[in-house]
Amino acid sequence: MNSYQEYKLKPLSLLIFFIFLFTLSCKSSTDSVDAGTEITQTPITDIKSYVFGHSLIVHEYTSSPTEEKKVPHWINKLAQEANFNYTADGQYGFLRQHADFSTINPQWGFDEVSSTWTNSSTPFANVDFNNIMMTPANFIQYQGPDEPYYDDPNVTPLSATLEIFDQARAAHPDIPFYIYENWPDMSGYGTFPNSIDFAQYNNDTIGGNFHNWFIEYHDSLLSARPGSQIKMIPVGPILSKLFRDTNLSGLSITDLYEDDSPHGQPTLYFLASLVTYMATFKTQAPLTYIAPNTVHELVRNNYTSTVNFIWNELQNFNHENGDSRVF
Repeated sequence: MNSYQEYKLKPLSLLIFFIFLFTLSCKSSTDSVDAGTEITQTPITDIKSYVFGHSLIVHEYTSSPTEEKKVPHWINKLAQEANFNYTADGQYGFLRQHADFSTINPQWGFDEVSSTWTNSSTPFANVDFNNIMMTPANFIQYQGPDEPYYDDPNVTPLSATLEIFDQARAAHPDIPFYIYENWPDMSGYGTFPNSIDFAQYNNDTIGGNFHNWFIEYHDSLLSARPGSQIKMIPVGPILSKLFRDTNLSGLSITDLYEDDSPHGQPTLYFLASLVTYMATFKTQAPLTYIAPNTVHELVRNNYTSTVNFIWNELQNFNHENGDSRVF
């Protein structure tokens, strides 16, 4: 049999072959959440976010204020590079303050990030948000998320969060609701900056009581509101893995933090924005983006590998059954 005859397909075989290719194509275009496989997502190209946050997302009350200590600032830069749309509003507070929707207040303003809530007289429910994000305090993890606050026996972090969630969903049904897992208070690890046990701090952020609290918190929220699609972004643990396991281990504490609360330097908020951008836009940060010199050169020189590392971590942040906690 010559080469032509050997590879010649009969019409029926050819039909089966094309059906097979079409099936593969359809399968590859859908989202997959199988454990151990990359989750293929359709990127979100337009995010209008409201954030119930505090200074581990937006840190403007500092001795050296700058837009570069604000996570939304960096997310907007990345979105512009990707030709995506991003607008954001938010407010300061902790869970119990955020749960009082009678005082909801878009306090945050940015030099370059456009606001979605352009008219303060417009009710929250009538603003075109399609993304809600919130973060608890980083100093309440000494007891379980379902245990009451020391000064209020009737409220727990879990109940306060559910109050925020229920009111947000009543105003904006079915839009994504993200928990931003931050990073722990550093005061118990020594005196900032010289005697901090940074290795222990990172290990605890990755897999200690702090992270375990967030896992219990997330699971409890999902249990209380089954099918609600409440997602979690493991910002703190991924940052600590970068500082422990990659070339970014060369960064010093003062390259990243300015105190033991610990508020960050621009480099820290930039890295936090990479994690948040990829989790919410459901795609890798644009590799063509060039960070300014205010971001530490070690991060700039390892930008591509850092993006790939974060994306892989997000892909593998799953429940025990393999379902993604992020996507």
